[in-house]
Amino acid sequence: MVEDLLPFAVEQWDAGGIRIERILARAANVLLASAAFDRASALYPDKVLTLRHGTRVVASLNLPD
Repeated sequence: MVEDLLPFAVEQWDAGGIRIERILARAANVLLASAAFDRASALYPDKVLTLRHGTRVVASLNLPD
């Protein structure tokens, strides 16, 4: 499965932070994933974004409380 080869994911969530709307990027390592997350944050500054490794949230933007 792709998740095994590319375990890091940059995800865009709905405004309430309930559902993933789309996967913006997948990466094999944290350096590539962080670069993709930084770029996505610049491109979509008002969106709810997460960088995850499996179920662990590595970074987030605009997560609701």
